[in-house]
Amino acid sequence: MQPRQEFLKLLSTANLFVEGNIDEELRFSSIESGIIGTPVAKITYPKYLTRQDYSDNEIIVGTSIIDFAEKITKYVNSIEEWQPIYSEKIRRFILEKRNWDNVKIPLIKALKEEST
Repeated sequence: MQPRQEFLKLLSTANLFVEGNIDEELRFSSIESGIIGTPVAKITYPKYLTRQDYSDNEIIVGTSIIDFAEKITKYVNSIEEWQPIYSEKIRRFILEKRNWDNVKIPLIKALKEEST
């Protein structure tokens, strides 16, 4: 395991951080990435797309391995153009729009529907 300071230093110099889960949620490391301005990419399983509180213009989102690979390829091929855009958008999303209620309300509704 890497010491936290080293991880954050590496993260701040990265061109992209790839989220490791396939649900709609962002792990703490993705949120840290966004705060320091490192763009985030992830695969979201299609049935979870409606639960996302971010859009695919704030985070690079693929719905399959192929879709994800195509989007990452597009990003890497024009990284000078896309990195500043995604960097600003993810940072703004985390600081201004990220809200647990955006995720919690639909989740509670779904759980209530399942339990009845």
